[in-house]
Amino acid sequence: AALPDAKEAASWFQRAAEQGHAEAQVSLGMLYALGKGVEKNLVLAHQWVSLAAAQDYAEAKAALAGLGGKLTPVELEQSAELVKNWNVSGDAVVSDPEKVKEGGAPKAE
Repeated sequence: AALPDAKEAASWFQRAAEQGHAEAQVSLGMLYALGKGVEKNLVLAHQWVSLAAAQDYAEAKAALAGLGGKLTPVELEQSAELVKNWNVSGDAVVSDPEKVKEGGAPKAE
């Protein structure tokens, strides 16, 4: 069987991540950080890795340390807000990349 392409992998990781699967959350976060299979978005990358780190997942904690330095204070705040809202609802919240733009400002089209 052929390896799934990055877009398909991102789709599967998204489903598992939304169910609270820490390993999938880190994997999805890394795809967002690298822009593989999804549009590059450091805020969403940080959000997913943070959710996994909150589950005491060692790989997520290591990834979070490297990722944190790449975000602006505004982006870190956006990520923290997404994490807080994700936890409060208790439900899977689908992050909408269109609502979360890097740098805290809407992207110019």
